[in-house]
Amino acid sequence: MAPKKSRHWEHWIEVGRNTFQLVYYVINVISILAASSGLVFAYLNELQWGLMAIAVAVLCFAILHFYKQNLQEKGFALSNPHLWIDEDQMLVRVYNDKRIVKHQYRFRALRKVDRYLFKFFWSGTGEARVICEASPNDALASIPDPNNIPKWRRYVLLFAEPLTKRETKQIALTYELLDENHRAFPYQEVSYAHVAGCGKLSLRLQFWSPLLPEKVYVTKYSSTRELLERQEIPLDSEGENAREYFVEVEPVRGAKYHVEWETL
Repeated sequence: MAPKKSRHWEHWIEVGRNTFQLVYYVINVISILAASSGLVFAYLNELQWGLMAIAVAVLCFAILHFYKQNLQEKGFALSNPHLWIDEDQMLVRVYNDKRIVKHQYRFRALRKVDRYLFKFFWSGTGEARVICEASPNDALASIPDPNNIPKWRRYVLLFAEPLTKRETKQIALTYELLDENHRAFPYQEVSYAHVAGCGKLSLRLQFWSPLLPEKVYVTKYSSTRELLERQEIPLDSEGENAREYFVEVEPVRGAKYHVEWETL
């Protein structure tokens, strides 16, 4: 049975997405009609009405351009509107010259879905490689960035068999992130703005010498990068050359989370 939170979001996400698409298509139609009318009025020497119609068309085209550049590409349009994450078991291992990040997801389909789209940012100077542990015939492929923004990686995971409504699926994604020149930012970001939502984040961090942290935090930001909350993550275990931290978070829709650390 699906969690109450996923059932709650399922209806409103679908309503919002359908409404947004309807408005988008209406603006498209208005822009085409306005441009056509402007040409007709200009041909009939009705310059005042022609200029007004062309002005409306230009305004509509400007709105559509803003949508493409600022909403669709920045994630306001969900990449995976019909996928809910019941739980994300996230493991971050921080070494001197690399970082390994592993997500173990339990997906739940809100409707029929056949793929999972995701992207991530790596600030280090080395190679970034993604390994997928899922069904044998699932296919992972990289996607070229349409904006050609450096350090962003985009991928699609094609399911061998589409998920039906309420069906669940376990997958694991491991990012092997090299940083030979030690340029990586001292934080790891996680967000669920690209899916319908996430019920639980279980986060474990492991650090090895010489990058043993003095303090580790999980910081919550709004979608506009406004700092909302900062919580110190308690030390879970410690060895001679290693430290481990653990925290559980109930993610808030639309928020971004940074796991940040201060090294000794």
